[in-house]
Amino acid sequence: MRTLAIIAAVLVGVLVLAVAGHAVVFLMPADYDSITNAELARMVEAGEDVTVVDVRKEADFRAGHVPGAVNIPSDELRERYGEVPRDARVAVTCYRGLLNRMAARRFAEAGYDVLRVEGGMRDWGGELVQ
Repeated sequence: MRTLAIIAAVLVGVLVLAVAGHAVVFLMPADYDSITNAELARMVEAGEDVTVVDVRKEADFRAGHVPGAVNIPSDELRERYGEVPRDARVAVTCYRGLLNRMAARRFAEAGYDVLRVEGGMRDWGGELVQ
């Protein structure tokens, strides 16, 4: 019975840390600007110099993404964000606009000019490329 109590306590601790970690991302001041999907669509259609980085899993990216977007899944971002040219203006998108908060912060900390796309691909109304 004591072992079960210890396991339960550890699991609760892990859950609390996970929730706290996500809360910190939302509470920390942002070092980036946010844009809507409509604004991103206008930028893409106008041919503005913006690199769209989609941090969803590869299979989801292949199912449909913003034209010209680069896929760097969020769990690979730490090792791969350097693949994006340092002088690029980066618009980061994801599923619903949550994963890209952390990704936008990482790009900003590395010195990139970053735009976080609110709503993610869920709200994307522009052209989709497969």
